[in-house]
Amino acid sequence: MIKSFLEACRANHLNCRQNIKLSDYTTIRVGGPARFFIEAKNSDELLAGIRIADEFGIPFKILGNGSNVIFSDSGYSGVIIHNSGGRWKIVEHSAQDCGKDESSLKIERRGEDYSEFQTTDRAKPASTVIIRADSGMRLSLLMNELLRHGISGLEWFSGIPATVGGAVYMNIHGGPNYFGNLIHRVALFANNKLKTVNRDYFRFDYDYSILHETGEIIIWAELCLERGNTEKAKALMKKWTRFKSAQPQRSAGCIFQNLTAQEQQSLNLPTPSAGYFIDKVLNLKGYRIGDAVISPSHAAFIENLGKATADEIVRLINYVVKEAKSKTGIDLRLEVELIGDFKDKS
Repeated sequence: MIKSFLEACRANHLNCRQNIKLSDYTTIRVGGPARFFIEAKNSDELLAGIRIADEFGIPFKILGNGSNVIFSDSGYSGVIIHNSGGRWKIVEHSAQDCGKDESSLKIERRGEDYSEFQTTDRAKPASTVIIRADSGMRLSLLMNELLRHGISGLEWFSGIPATVGGAVYMNIHGGPNYFGNLIHRVALFANNKLKTVNRDYFRFDYDYSILHETGEIIIWAELCLERGNTEKAKALMKKWTRFKSAQPQRSAGCIFQNLTAQEQQSLNLPTPSAGYFIDKVLNLKGYRIGDAVISPSHAAFIENLGKATADEIVRLINYVVKEAKSKTGIDLRLEVELIGDFKDKS
């Protein structure tokens, strides 16, 4: 079977390797080997990799930029498809109705006051433009490409190590904004069928899309953006990137979701920040298990000090969860995905 699978990959011009360390492809730098590892450089190769894995009955996972994910020390026994596509194009130059449907935007805000990051009042955009990007394209690359073409709208997501697909899947938040606000249409693949859906399909919420339930794969996404305002966008992007760069980089991003408004009110906290809660209420900033530590600079993050294992990180996560429950009754919710075989060693 292995030989036939590898031959099928070669026949479809796919670069498939075996026993690749996943720690090299995640921002927190942990994770054992992937049995198979396919590098998909565009949406066509992504589809081909999925279809071949399905044909041979091998489980697969799509991996983007490797943030918001923690692989186990034993690795992954199926196929990891590293989605690194970088194609984009303008599909409609003047889209008057794009983004006007507000039904998907009513999401509870769980963040700080970000008014200090506003530059000046934004001028009315000359027009709204729809662009289409591969799901594997990094947001930072897409953002800079768009600005060079006079298109703005992604600036609040600068400094976030995500791909377009990951941003849709998680409905990532940059300051007060959610990525789902920008969605026009998305191509999804499941059960050997490709379909196109609009924003309402995703039922976006805080750190959530319906894809968490359906498991459908994002192939490309169309975004409603603006033509113009690039100088203001660049100023905000520079300021916001500088702010984000102070956050721990050898991490999986924020480990826990911020508290709900009700949880914040019940504890009489000045902010819903999970970092504030872990630091000031649980007093766990700097708490360490092995080389995994609750970041001394931002308690919402767990840092890998160099030789942390996935099990150490998960033990630390479990400890924080238990402390939160026993001391406050709060059930902390994960913002990261755990993939593989984890044993509770708390």
